[in-house]
Amino acid sequence: MNPLLGRTVRARSFRRAAGVALTLAVLLCGGSLAHAGLIITPTFDSSITSDPNAASIESTINQAINFYETTYSNPVKVNILFQEMSSGLGLTNKLDYNIGYTNFRNGLVANQAISGQTDQQTALNNLPTGLNNPVTGTTDLLVSSADARVLGQATPTLLDSNGNTGIGGSFIYDAITSLNTSITTPGSPGSTLQFSLLATTEHEIDEVLGLGSSLPNNSGNPFFNNPSGEDLYRFAGSGVRSFTATSGAIAFFSIDGGTTNLDQFNNTQNGADYGDWVTHNPAQVQDAIATPGASPSLNANSVEATGLDVLGYNRISSQIPPPAAPEPSTLLLLGQGVALFGFAWRNQRKRRHEK
Repeated sequence: MNPLLGRTVRARSFRRAAGVALTLAVLLCGGSLAHAGLIITPTFDSSITSDPNAASIESTINQAINFYETTYSNPVKVNILFQEMSSGLGLTNKLDYNIGYTNFRNGLVANQAISGQTDQQTALNNLPTGLNNPVTGTTDLLVSSADARVLGQATPTLLDSNGNTGIGGSFIYDAITSLNTSITTPGSPGSTLQFSLLATTEHEIDEVLGLGSSLPNNSGNPFFNNPSGEDLYRFAGSGVRSFTATSGAIAFFSIDGGTTNLDQFNNTQNGADYGDWVTHNPAQVQDAIATPGASPSLNANSVEATGLDVLGYNRISSQIPPPAAPEPSTLLLLGQGVALFGFAWRNQRKRRHEK
């Protein structure tokens, strides 16, 4: 451990709206789909494939992907471009869609009917019905393109390898994830080997799939005033929601209306993501500050897994802590007609060094 490096903060850099609204036919119908589980397809940029240690780096990324593919049964495909970067620890650019609160809750209802998961039912018991989200009282709710698909919405991939947004052709990615392999283990030749590449990759994939807060809105774009899916589970106490960027405000992750606090969100570490956890000892994957030498990883008991569950991800029965729910077969999607989506590209989740 290099004492000068200290911990690494996962800091939000900036967010910006793409400035486009799409009216999309929602391609929803009953019946089985072409594949029967979550598929995350990685594309490795030349910055990784040309790395002398490319084999071990790609193997670790694939190991992280394997956790999600063997844990969740939703028949959804997610495309991520992985590349190397020279500063920070990890950075993910992803697409966020406004699918509306009603569509979010209806999608969670449909998925819980398939999975039988108790944590999803607990979340639903504490999410009011109606058009308006319980956080800000608007009809809006932001979710990642991957999570929107899990919830039954037809959200296209709109990023190309340069981070530009568009439709068709080379616009094939849900997200671009950058990793600083000069400080990870495994890593590039000469790496300081201080941070776990597996934990870093899992942290970023969590956010591609939907974890994260829309706080704070410092872009000036009202699109980002809308809460994210995970913000539905942000509380200061029983029945008391917490959706503020005020430093030091208490914000817990709770799926039962604030009665049970499963973890604590970061609201105090300046520059770090509000959707991440406070720092733990021992470290957790979604901590806002990464700890040198720590090697956390996800498993069926991780709070991060519960976070994905209540965003609509259905766990395979063998991955659900007792009592286990029946293994789902295929996702039966409910016809909903035509929906209006606003989309935005968020440049976020950057981790920088603090000395």
